[in-house]
Amino acid sequence: MSSPVVVRDGRADLCDTYSSSREERVVAGAVLNEREGAEAVRGARRVVWGRAVFGSACLWAWGFLAYLSPVLIPAERPVGGVGIEVGFFVSQGAVVVAAVAIVLALRKRSVAVGRGVLLVCASLLALASALLPLTVAIDAPWPLVGCGAICGVAGTLLGCAWGARYSLESRDVSAVVMVSFLVAYGIYFAILLLYVATPFVVAAQVVVVFLPLASWGLWFWDASARSGLAPEVFPSSALSTDIAGSPGSSGKAPGEVTAGSRELHALPWRSLGVIAVAALVGNVMASVIMGTSYEGADSLYPGGIALCACIATMALVPLTAERTAFSVAQLYRITVTFSVVGLVAILVLGAAAVPVGGALVQGCTLFFQPLVYVVVTRSTRLQGLSPLVAFGVGQALISAVVLAGNLAGKLLFQVAGETPLLLSAVCGAGVLALFFMVVARAAQVGEEGNEEKDGGTEEMEAETRGADRVKAAAAGRGSSGVAAGERLFEDGGTTEAATLPNGDCAAGVGAQGEDSAAVFARAVGLTARETEILSLLVRGRTLPYIANELFVTTGTVKTHVRHIYEKALVNNRQELLDKVEAR
Repeated sequence: MSSPVVVRDGRADLCDTYSSSREERVVAGAVLNEREGAEAVRGARRVVWGRAVFGSACLWAWGFLAYLSPVLIPAERPVGGVGIEVGFFVSQGAVVVAAVAIVLALRKRSVAVGRGVLLVCASLLALASALLPLTVAIDAPWPLVGCGAICGVAGTLLGCAWGARYSLESRDVSAVVMVSFLVAYGIYFAILLLYVATPFVVAAQVVVVFLPLASWGLWFWDASARSGLAPEVFPSSALSTDIAGSPGSSGKAPGEVTAGSRELHALPWRSLGVIAVAALVGNVMASVIMGTSYEGADSLYPGGIALCACIATMALVPLTAERTAFSVAQLYRITVTFSVVGLVAILVLGAAAVPVGGALVQGCTLFFQPLVYVVVTRSTRLQGLSPLVAFGVGQALISAVVLAGNLAGKLLFQVAGETPLLLSAVCGAGVLALFFMVVARAAQVGEEGNEEKDGGTEEMEAETRGADRVKAAAAGRGSSGVAAGERLFEDGGTTEAATLPNGDCAAGVGAQGEDSAAVFARAVGLTARETEILSLLVRGRTLPYIANELFVTTGTVKTHVRHIYEKALVNNRQELLDKVEAR
């Protein structure tokens, strides 16, 4: 008698395909078919992620090449002219203005960002990229300012579109985001090498011009493929009955770029603040270094991008070696360490160490961008935030820091002049600032008991902590399930689930919480699907968990939640929970 099919870790292993019985041969064939189907699904997923990774990488690479490389800077330009850095500063300011306008506009009305708007943005980016060399060559300040403003606003919207793509997954995809930046660094160096080869200068410029259009094309391809399964991908006024057929709802889908909560307090401000302070120090240092000594300055940005690629590779090593998600906190410490090493090198060796030390500082400053993107992606996915708001604010934060740091560095250089003392003083102050900031952060983590976990580990441990709190509350307070449920949202609703080891919800939340949710649903006229989602919300489930539970996309859940908020006359989850508890 041959061995049967054995299931280990959720995967079927065929022990002996040469079975003597027909039944076992049928089972063997089923297992093989299942394996073939799983391989086909994995292959399709790789193709889909390939589009997303390369499409977003085209946008990131364009941002590096447009202003942080010599590709679009003409070889012959007026001495003492405006310079491309003015366009860069204007673009950073435009990102901040665009984010503020987005937040204010969404408070008054619903804003739809669809394929047409994003195509216009990509086209404007391509046009601005083509005009940048001309405006610098003829020293035309106002056209240069206009190109910078276009790049800031249009780039922000395209960045939000890719942020929406990554944040709608039911599992953490931080590693995929990091891979996209790693690919962008590769594109940067490939085009830079093409530019260095004299016969291909124009070809390199043409490639840079078409990068935004390539990014939009891959986004549209990916979004169109997903729209067949999820009708809320693009903005629409006619949805399926399951989404829009409920009385009292608007019946419109704003699209995946806009859909979600617009509450700014749900963003991870503590994590973003720590990254922003370090980025500010790095930008001040880099600006002073560039202003003090331009010898070897051409190597600062390529060297910085190379360092970013190294850190991104280091982030992916735990994923490939141990199948664990990387920690943003660890990457932050690594990045700050490289920055301190660069500053100490300049402090000890002086201007001779600027090419290497400056590249380390510049690279660390640039790497804070993917860190912010990963943090915002995780928060948007777990909290159900609107990608347009979350990623707009995230990009604005980095742009504001870059603008403030560079202007502060130039102001210091103008006041103190080109003296070795300025370089030493600024580098010493930077080392002390980064050191005390890391120490303060460590002390803060110690007071809180544990540093915040990241990725899939965070979600699993949050689920365990939620289960422990619910069991303790159930034991101590009996049927006070709603009060136990309140504590699940003390961390902003990031607890994945308050589930007992056997998969059942704790008695307090499961019984009284669901009853109050059902009463509240009938009172405000929720549909059956909205009632189902409400019952999961009051039990502490996140939107990705609900999407998996109901076999729908996270975008569909966001649309249902928006309709629940409209009918309940609330603006966020906490207000909704308060009303449900009041019932």
